[in-house]
Amino acid sequence: MGVKRWKLITSALISIGIVTLAILNRGWIIEAFSLLNEAKHGWLLVALVLIAFSYLMSAQVFNLVLRSLGYRMGLLRLWATALTAIIISQSVPAGGVGSYAFLMSYFNRRGIRAGESALLASLEAVSYVVAMLLVFSFSLGYFAWRGLEATGASYVAALVGLSVIGVAIFVLTRSEQTLRQWLGGLQHRVGRLIGKQWSSAWI
Repeated sequence: MGVKRWKLITSALISIGIVTLAILNRGWIIEAFSLLNEAKHGWLLVALVLIAFSYLMSAQVFNLVLRSLGYRMGLLRLWATALTAIIISQSVPAGGVGSYAFLMSYFNRRGIRAGESALLASLEAVSYVVAMLLVFSFSLGYFAWRGLEATGASYVAALVGLSVIGVAIFVLTRSEQTLRQWLGGLQHRVGRLIGKQWSSAWI
């Protein structure tokens, strides 16, 4: 009961914070909505449909992983879960951590083990970052096609992002035995460094 009460209090504080920021910055919000008068409503509708479809693709990532692990969950429920996680990621400070914690908590409450919940949250994060890199790459391509200048920092960011994704994909596609060997070696080195040994059950 205490945990539920704490969650309600936290949710209420976050909601109050968001409403307060909205009131303090209402001038910017009104200006942003006024831009809708200049938008082409047909393209705006297409954009909204594509955004909703992108959340559905995130839900499908969850669905495929859950099925491979032997679980079943409705696609509509997973769509709502993906939507909530992405909203948390974009609206709360340190949102990536917040959405990861939300996914871990949600899937644990659904009876999914912690390690499998972590896998789900990690794959969702990887898929989201890959999508952002695709958008970023398209933007750089658009700059090049229109003859506009992109900063050197943009290319460095793209290179770093692609490298991180490449490493993540490489690690996630290794066999269980290989990952156990790597993590065991890491634990041994860290243990020697700090002079402490602990159980390898976490691996």
